[in-house]
Amino acid sequence: MKQQKIYIIVLTLFIIGILAGCVAGPTKVRLDYKPSIILSDIGSNKNIGVFSFADNREEIDPKAYGTIVKLVTAELPIAYKSDIKTETVITDYITNAFRNELKSLGFQIIDRDVYSRALPFREVVNNLKELELGEVDKIIIGRIRFFRWTEAGFAGALFQGLMPKPRLNAEIQVQVIDHKSMKILWAGSGWALEKSTESFPKNPERENKIKVGLNKALTQIIRNDGFIGSLL
Repeated sequence: MKQQKIYIIVLTLFIIGILAGCVAGPTKVRLDYKPSIILSDIGSNKNIGVFSFADNREEIDPKAYGTIVKLVTAELPIAYKSDIKTETVITDYITNAFRNELKSLGFQIIDRDVYSRALPFREVVNNLKELELGEVDKIIIGRIRFFRWTEAGFAGALFQGLMPKPRLNAEIQVQVIDHKSMKILWAGSGWALEKSTESFPKNPERENKIKVGLNKALTQIIRNDGFIGSLL
């Protein structure tokens, strides 16, 4: 009797594995961002030093672009999360996107090794005073408060409707600091929520939503009059 129960459990798990395999899990996306924010009459030749954005996302791998939620079994609403990764470090992807947007607007971005590090928002001025920043007019530090693609794996007919819908959440925070006075001239953030139209999206859909969501978050920052004014 005991062996029969074990056999049934093993067979059930095997069937669940087959069903779960019917819906392919996410593969690595290709993160590619092209600058597209347009502003007129910037007319700036300011030198801007942009530090690498700090990754302040909680409980997610630096190379993870998102999370997939799966059920332990198709019969019980007990779920676990696992990271879905790309070969690109997310902070590099977002920092480079931000730098390239500023370059396309006419700002001179200073590219030195010192700017490859990420600085904390707290006591940032004290950290800056200890660094050789070079000939820059303004300094930008940023952090990724949230940047996560979330979707559900196959959960069976009973629980699939209760699983999270595929979506991207993003929130990016930025501070602009004057190099001479070391005063914070502007601080703000940009955010975005992009929902997928597919229950089981393929990579082109994921890639597009990630790119569009990041663009919306950066656009909210860059098109802010206070942000641009602090750089001029």
